[in-house]
Amino acid sequence: MTPFTRRRTVAAALAGGAVALTTAYSTTATPATAAAGETRRHEEPSVAGTAKIHYGYAPDDDIRFTIQARGYYTLARGTFHFSHSGTAPDGTRVTGKAWGTVDCLATGGDTATLTGTIVRTEPPGLISGAVGFSVSGSGGHQRFGFSWGILPPPADLPRCYGIAPFTTVTSGRFNVRHVAPPPGTPPWLEGGSKLAPLKPHAGASRTA
Repeated sequence: MTPFTRRRTVAAALAGGAVALTTAYSTTATPATAAAGETRRHEEPSVAGTAKIHYGYAPDDDIRFTIQARGYYTLARGTFHFSHSGTAPDGTRVTGKAWGTVDCLATGGDTATLTGTIVRTEPPGLISGAVGFSVSGSGGHQRFGFSWGILPPPADLPRCYGIAPFTTVTSGRFNVRHVAPPPGTPPWLEGGSKLAPLKPHAGASRTA
């Protein structure tokens, strides 16, 4: 995988997710049903917020993340930003920043994992490729993980695979909203995929 194989603009991600969701869940039966479908499209899992973290390998540095993401799994869209300020060996203060787009979001309770692609950094070339994040906990006990804190970038990180939340949030917070996916075959598995949910054979018991 090249560093920018999975690069997508926010507009493209939003358009792709909206088209897929509309195709999967739209209905023309009645106005009431259409309204219900519209409500379902807006009731999506999400992660939003800004937080400062404590990173054990750089305990005195100022490291902050901002995430705005919503949607089901590979239909998710959104953006992320991080900044890292620290002191160089010569005593000067240096800051690195990066921006990217989200390509997957999975939630469960107060836990979320996300992946995305770096699209711009300051200074240029600071980090590139696919990255992953994780959020866990709520209130004053939230934890956060970012892939390049453990894996050397750029890493060939699969979509939807976040890293364990190995740092602590010291200020700010991420709001995780979990919404169970709608019933039926996920839109990205339709069309005869071998990964589609299996149907039991006639006479088979699901409790066997």
